[in-house]
Amino acid sequence: MCPKKNIPVVLYHVSFSQKQDWHYHTIELSKVPRVLLAEGYADYMAVAKACSGFDPEWEKKGI
Repeated sequence: MCPKKNIPVVLYHVSFSQKQDWHYHTIELSKVPRVLLAEGYADYMAVAKACSGFDPEWEKKGI
């Protein structure tokens, strides 16, 4: 069993997608139901509050 490690990560973008014919396609925000958009935003903000904040040297700290 591998021990947990404190590895820095970055969130590049957030998108919504829909499965069509075995593939996922990104959909426009205007087509995302408002409730789903609000829940997604709340999740995004929860992640942002739990992180250490923006680090201008983040690219140097990756694996």
